[in-house]
Amino acid sequence: MTILQNAIDSIALGIEDYEEAVHDSRRLISCTRNIFAGILLLF
Repeated sequence: MTILQNAIDSIALGIEDYEEAVHDSRRLISCTRNIFAGILLLF
């Protein structure tokens, strides 16, 4: 698995967590963490 693929997967998980944040507020923290990690991996 490449760093680029890890970044894409992290961002995708972040988006999924964002969609689930309506039902569980802990998902909002997970969403933020995953999207931030994915963006960092892109650079």
